[in-house]
Amino acid sequence: MLRWFIGHNNFWYFASIYLEETPWYLVAAENCVMYVCDFISRLNIRLLSKRLLEDYGDWGGLFHVFVCNNVIQFVWKHTKSKVVELPYFFLKDRFPESFKEEDWDFDDDPQRKINEMRARALDKEFKDAYNRVIEHSMYYKKGKES
Repeated sequence: MLRWFIGHNNFWYFASIYLEETPWYLVAAENCVMYVCDFISRLNIRLLSKRLLEDYGDWGGLFHVFVCNNVIQFVWKHTKSKVVELPYFFLKDRFPESFKEEDWDFDDDPQRKINEMRARALDKEFKDAYNRVIEHSMYYKKGKES
């Protein structure tokens, strides 16, 4: 099963496309265990000793530590991941729904402004190179068709 998503950082202006390939039965097992983990944490069963309650909180915490976490680690070990790092604004132009504008406390941070200027310069260079490659490939295709 293939899953993809976009990750980004609004302070350092990094963005990447992630592609994960996992066998479908492991994804199904992961979803089932996550559902059970969520369900158990909602139960109000007080059969744990005081020591376990202090360490794990409730049955949900106990299940999460000893079952859910181990299943997730097993699935992650069998997941093939590929990462494509692209300029922040290039991805933001193509996938605007993946980039939420959020209010941050560091809007006036000078380092963030420097990072944004660098990201915009990199984006301009990347778009110029990208457009040249696209033009070249169109020219190459036209030459083959004749």
